[in-house]
Amino acid sequence: MTRKVTNIVAYLTPLGWILAYLAGDKDNCRFHLNQSLVIMISSLVLSIGSKVIITVLAFIPILGWLVAILLGIASGLMGLGLAVLWLIGLFGAIQDNERPIPILGGFQVLK
Repeated sequence: MTRKVTNIVAYLTPLGWILAYLAGDKDNCRFHLNQSLVIMISSLVLSIGSKVIITVLAFIPILGWLVAILLGIASGLMGLGLAVLWLIGLFGAIQDNERPIPILGGFQVLK
């Protein structure tokens, strides 16, 4: 795969990321591979973490239920924010631009 195709495929799905990492030009595409991986890990942590906390809070009458509802709303908004960051990263890959995504762009998973 060429550099641009590898960058774009890395953002599409987790399977696309694995394909881009294994079959793509990973030496020249490390930036977008890392950005995409950070977004995927953040999404996974948000999804699992919020579900666990909401499940625990659901056992606490009234106050726990209210906090669980508010946490569910906050989790949904953060998920929407991650979707926006994903789009920013994908458009950067399409334009072959290596500008870090806001908030999460400074994290390095791949060395």
